[in-house]
Amino acid sequence: MDKALKWYALYTRSRFEKKAAERLTEQGIEAYVPLQRVMRQWSDRRKLVLEPAIRSYVFVRINHLHYYNVLNTPGIVRYVFFDGKPAVVRDEEIDTLKRVMDAELEWNACPTTCSPARGCASSKGPSRALKANWYSTWASRR
Repeated sequence: MDKALKWYALYTRSRFEKKAAERLTEQGIEAYVPLQRVMRQWSDRRKLVLEPAIRSYVFVRINHLHYYNVLNTPGIVRYVFFDGKPAVVRDEEIDTLKRVMDAELEWNACPTTCSPARGCASSKGPSRALKANWYSTWASRR
């Protein structure tokens, strides 16, 4: 049996990402929610708040023994599946996501310099070693 720790993506209840990650951590399971600072406006004040960068998703690093413990955690809906199996997220992808979120970079899509065929890359700043892939789903929506 494989006892290596792997990253998996989980789908959560709406607006339940931080709470689900907190409950997973209480169980001793490594969980990661990429958070970004966002300015929110209320009628009486403005405030910087931390919001999930990827809504309704939490990443967990587990081995096969914790598979069902994760599913039994309140707020977790299901694993994200690919090709009939829970999708494994590579360590490099999580590390890249953590670096981008720690650097608090603002990303804007720039259609003149990025395309699905070429992808995107930055030549300056803390993101200079990062490369982004762009996948178009327009054809599947027709």
